Amino acid sequence: MAENGEGVNAREAVSKAKDYLKEMLGIYPNDAKLEEIELSDDGIWIITLSYKEGVAFSGIDVIKYKIIEIEADTGEVISMKIRKV
Repeated sequence: MAENGEGVNAREAVSKAKDYLKEMLGIYPNDAKLEEIELSDDGIWIITLSYKEGVAFSGIDVIKYKIIEIEADTGEVISMKIRKV
């Protein structure tokens, strides 16, 4: 809970999103980078995380993006989606 007792703050939401990424995909929190965060009008944290997923044949890093939605009141993860670039 946030210090003010009013749900999950941005820092806590990002931490929960990174923990969820580890739980579901095995991506460790230190390997995930925060790209975007937004609190929607209906109280949902929308968090975009990126992580490196190997190297392409061309030698360029393959970067994947996930959008994780978290309920701001409870901290519950609602969804995880692929973000197309």
